[in-house]
Parts: sequence; C-alpha cells; structure tokens
Amino acid sequence: MNPSFKPPEPITLRAVLMSQTPTYKRVAFFSLATSLLVLMPTWFMLEVYDRVVNSRNQTTLWMLLIMVLGSYVVMELLDWVRSRLLHQASEVVDSKLRVRLFNAVFEANLRRQPGGSIQLFSDLRTLREFIASPAVTAVADAPASLVFLLLVFAIHPWLGVLTLVGAMVQVAIAVSTEKRTMPLLTEANQASIEAQGYASSTLRNAQVIEAMGMLGHIHQRWLEKQRRMLARQASASDHGGLNNAVSKALQQMLGSLVLGAACWLSLSNSLAGGGGMMIVASVLGGRVLMPLAMLVMHWRSVVQVR
Repeated sequence: MNPSFKPPEPITLRAVLMSQTPTYKRVAFFSLATSLLVLMPTWFMLEVYDRVVNSRNQTTLWMLLIMVLGSYVVMELLDWVRSRLLHQASEVVDSKLRVRLFNAVFEANLRRQPGGSIQLFSDLRTLREFIASPAVTAVADAPASLVFLLLVFAIHPWLGVLTLVGAMVQVAIAVSTEKRTMPLLTEANQASIEAQGYASSTLRNAQVIEAMGMLGHIHQRWLEKQRRMLARQASASDHGGLNNAVSKALQQMLGSLVLGAACWLSLSNSLAGGGGMMIVASVLGGRVLMPLAMLVMHWRSVVQVR
C-alpha cells in the first residue's frame, strides 16, 4: 500500500446530496414565487379589459403597467438566484466527492482491483450538471402545479377533473419515456465504455499491432462497437422525441380544452365569474402541465443520472 495514501472517511452520495437540503428548500421557495408571478400577465390583461376599459382611467393603466413590469423584473431575478443556488450546490457536491473519488480510483488501480475506471469521473460530471439542469427546476416547480390544480378545482370541479386527467396522461408519457429509453441508454453507455476501453488498450499496444499487421482488424472491431452505441442512442432519441412531441401537443391542447369546457359551463350558467374565469381556468390548466412537460423534455438527463 502506498504509505502516502490516507483512506478518506466513509461518506455516502446520499449524505453529500442531503447536505444541500437548505439550498434545495430555498430553490423550492423561489420556484413557487416565480410560478405565481407567471400569472401576472393574465391578471394584467383581465384588469385592463375590465377595470381600465370601463373606467377609461389612464392613471389606473399606468399603475397596472408599472406593477406588471416590476413583476417581470422580480421574476427574472428570482430565476437567476435559483439558478445560482443550484450551481453552487453542484459545485459543493463536486468538491466533496472529487478528491475522494480520485483517491478511490487511484487506490483501486494501485491494488489492481475493479473500480478504477475513469468512467467514474464522467459520472461525477453528469451528476454535477444534473443538479443545475432544467429537470431539477421542473421538479422544484411541481408544488406550484399542485396549487394551480387546486385553484382550477376551486373555479369548478369538472374543470379540475379535466386538468387532473391531463396531468395523469402527462405522467404516463414520462413513465413510458423512461421505460422505453432507459434500457437503450444503458446499452449505449455500456457500448461507449467498451469502445473507449478497447481504444485505450489498442493505443497502448500500437507498435505491436502495427508490427503484426492487425490494424485493419482492430479498426473494424472498434467501428462495430461505435456503431452499436450510436444505434442505441438514435433509437432512444427517436422514442424520446416522439413522446416529447406528444407531451407538448397535450400541454397546448389542454388549455384550449379547459377554455372550451369553461365556456360550455358558462353557457349552462354553471360557472361563476363569466368570461374572466374562463380565461383564468384556461391559463391555470396549461400551467399545471408545465413542470411535467419539462420533465418529459429533459428525460435524457434524468435517466443518465439514474
């Protein structure tokens, strides 16, 4: 054993990630505030059509305009702070793991034990990038979706049921995406590791291979491994792209479906608030699916971390 090597204290990945819980809580709070501020343009539109047009008061218009513009500034600032917090959390996780990971890989290679692959460093980079990725912000936005869903139920139960069905279909799309793409990406990752290992081994014995005239055969085997990796990645991308398109279409259609259902309820004298509530219900219904649609869009980063 190398006398200069000092075994690090035992630590788990879960413990390192959970050490950033206060940061995650602040991110969730900023996400909720940002999601609520997104409704400001809808509120501004309703106030302009109702209060300003009827009263023809320019002072009211200017005050409302200042308020909505201020909400845009606050929303972007909160989004920037949230992004910075996630990047700081990813850097802290990386700093706590990289030295231990390097020592573990070095010791494994020193003792000729398994686990000394440089692939572990790529996995750490993937984890670091995932912490600050849009998939995590979509998860942080999930509580706001629940608030929006409850508001839709408060406007009318049937509109809430319609929105809930749309959300369940969106979740089903996400689950289907993972089930289809996870095995393909796992095979692609394994093929990539095999191709890299094969190339590294070949380069270490380049002179011997050249002397024996085996370069053509070696090159052909490496290309086969590369083609296998690319084929699995292409297949996973095809499945993910199709589900992503369905998810986006569902999100766009749900707003119109909720608006149509709200209009039908209004014509039946079953919806309080008139035309204003129809617009509010439509906007809230679309916002419920936003985080779920983001998760479906960024399925690749989620399955890679898993």
